[in-house]
Amino acid sequence: CEACGNGDSGIYPGAAHNINANEKFTVSRYAIEIENCYSHDNALGYSGTAGDSVWAHDNVFMRNATGVSTDSLFPEHPGLPQNHAKFERNVIADNNADYYAYVRDGTCNKPQIDRGYENGVVCPCVGIPTGTGVINAGGDWNIWQHNWVYGNHYAGFILTWAPGLVRNAKTWAAQFDTSHHNRYLGNSMGVAKDGMKSPNGIDFWWDGQGIDNCWQSSRPSGTEPLALPTCGSGWSVIGPGTARYVNEPMKLISLLNCARYDLVSQTVPCNCQWFGAKGFSRLDVQISTGEGVLTVLVVAVLLWRCLSPPSNLSVVGALLGVAGAVVGVIGAIYEATPWCGIGFVLLGGWWLASGVALRPRGRPTLGMVTIVLAVFALLCAIDRALWMLPWIPFSPSYVRILLEIVWIPWVIIISL
Repeated sequence: CEACGNGDSGIYPGAAHNINANEKFTVSRYAIEIENCYSHDNALGYSGTAGDSVWAHDNVFMRNATGVSTDSLFPEHPGLPQNHAKFERNVIADNNADYYAYVRDGTCNKPQIDRGYENGVVCPCVGIPTGTGVINAGGDWNIWQHNWVYGNHYAGFILTWAPGLVRNAKTWAAQFDTSHHNRYLGNSMGVAKDGMKSPNGIDFWWDGQGIDNCWQSSRPSGTEPLALPTCGSGWSVIGPGTARYVNEPMKLISLLNCARYDLVSQTVPCNCQWFGAKGFSRLDVQISTGEGVLTVLVVAVLLWRCLSPPSNLSVVGALLGVAGAVVGVIGAIYEATPWCGIGFVLLGGWWLASGVALRPRGRPTLGMVTIVLAVFALLCAIDRALWMLPWIPFSPSYVRILLEIVWIPWVIIISL
């Protein structure tokens, strides 16, 4: 089969028969088999809202905005949340088409007969990450193995949370029933079938939410975050894995921002990386920059008011704080690099030095809270860059942010 020119997807096995809902990775059969199809020049090469028990193999998904999407995002689809898709031996490559330009310039607001579909115009029905091979937005028990995933300028694979509210499921359990037990195994990342190298922007991007997910060890273009759980033999995970029910706070903000896309109102968030925002035009980088500026101001207030006259320890701490603020912004700009973790280490050093310096100056409680803040900054560094902490339901970033909300006004008030 061949499919092209669609504003939604070229191939759509949505709401497939949910025959494996109670199974794990090994199933006796699949409800739908898709093979030897060529899906190109669409918004999505493949889309499967509630695409349950679909076996897609030996297909080609090329030159779309996004190659493949499996999701649990839209209500009134039987079989939600999506589960048990298996993708193997597919070519998922060069999915970099920016059809949102036709929304921005008003082409998609014209009568359909005047839009120029015959000349390759595509009007995307939904907001998707341009330059991505695969996005799995709220899927469980999916297997992605032995595919050729290359030349996707943003990411090879994306895995994100899809809370039940987005599909009108209002029970407490439904808010946390997606993005669990997914496997990424033996995929050829950044390499075509003929051996030609064509790297992805990032090989694997994850928002940090989910239980028992793991990724292959071959990741030549890196991962975001750096510390992804690695798959072992069979279907196992090396180590204890993760048990996160909520995604990283900055990634949550970014995803909510990108979700504002709307074709009818011609809304394309200009500060969303999915739609081409880069560097300081990205919302997450703008927020990180604001945090960096605030950090530098608090460093100055703390040093010249609370710790005056400054000791050698407090001066060294202040320098670490300024460096951490700068490096944190660099880490936000350059995903899949160690900079974010390094920034947290530097900030942790600042808080630790400041906390130790505050205690003998008549501020023992503030000093202790500052030291606790340092501990959580260092835990964030470990969690993002070295080893994702197991057995906790959310990132240590949430505790750090809550402590900062208390600590920053506290420092400002006692400095007045």
